[in-house]
Amino acid sequence: MVNYVDAIKKPFSDWKKLSIGALMYLLPFLNFLTGFIGRGYTLECAKHHNKKLPVWKKFWQLFVRGVVMVVVGLIYALPFLIVLSVMLGSALAENVTATMSEEAFVAFLESTFVAMGFQIVLLLLLMAFTIYCIPMALMHYMQHYKFGDAFQLNSILQKVFSVKYLITCIVIVAYTFVLSGVAGLLSGLTKITVVLPYVINAYFSIITGITSMTMFGEVYKELK
Repeated sequence: MVNYVDAIKKPFSDWKKLSIGALMYLLPFLNFLTGFIGRGYTLECAKHHNKKLPVWKKFWQLFVRGVVMVVVGLIYALPFLIVLSVMLGSALAENVTATMSEEAFVAFLESTFVAMGFQIVLLLLLMAFTIYCIPMALMHYMQHYKFGDAFQLNSILQKVFSVKYLITCIVIVAYTFVLSGVAGLLSGLTKITVVLPYVINAYFSIITGITSMTMFGEVYKELK
């Protein structure tokens, strides 16, 4: 059984390592690049899903793995993006003119979404299912860090339709929601300091990353 309590405690087992992770998400603009290192580190936390945080090392390797995580997510999102583009593209081609005002364009979008209600629901379900599958795809990649392993669809689908994986996803969503509420409250209380909200959000990013990836790593091991 996935040890959710230990996964939640794990980020706080070593504040020095946690703070290095927060630093990867801290500096505006620069965190666009260093954030990949942070993502790569959270994947290491999934691989070493014990109570202790792994050592920070081989930063370039972490960066590459973080980039691969994003690329895998984008590839999985392609069906959703293609369907969305086709739906909006056909609607716009039929109804929008070059002289349409901004107000008319907004009204057109609203009426289009209402008229395409059922299709929008299906599209949202496709998006939700895509998001639901991506973590398990990353767990497959994490085992040997081979890009192709992230697309072992038979194995991935078999695992995502398990009760254990569903429960783990629900726990992660609930935990992230609660922690984001706390982070948002603290950021609001400290916004006068300007800097502290950035620090809080950086810690929020690395804490949720470590905890969620640790849980996914555990559930993947149990479902192998």
